[in-house]
Amino acid sequence: MYSTQDCNELLYVKLRAALKTNVKPGYIAISGDVYFDDERPNNSTKEDVAINTPTISGQAIQQGYSNINVYVPTEKITTDSGGLRVRRRARERVIIKLIADAIEEMQTRDCYCYVQSQSEDESPDGEESFASVRVFWKILNR
Repeated sequence: MYSTQDCNELLYVKLRAALKTNVKPGYIAISGDVYFDDERPNNSTKEDVAINTPTISGQAIQQGYSNINVYVPTEKITTDSGGLRVRRRARERVIIKLIADAIEEMQTRDCYCYVQSQSEDESPDGEESFASVRVFWKILNR
């Protein structure tokens, strides 16, 4: 039986490797780190990923989902009328692609997980953008 903590740990190990240590050739590691959702520093100004798994339920077949939150600082550019902060959408897409690839590599005969949905937003202060990736789990307990 898997717990929500087990799923968080699996994601943490896999995403930390994919985003920090074993980054694919041609890709750049994230500037921040991978955290469990409540551990990300409030004042972080780096590219960070935060994981949380609110639910995993069932006995023989467990199902649930995890949220993977991607934080990317916005870029400050100078314009004729002053400064402007813009999203770094290309960087968001690169990080999300690395996450999706890492999730796909987690597939086993007994553990099926896939990216179910994705949404994007910006922080109220405009200092960072935020993308949420939802991962659906289906785990066969033998």
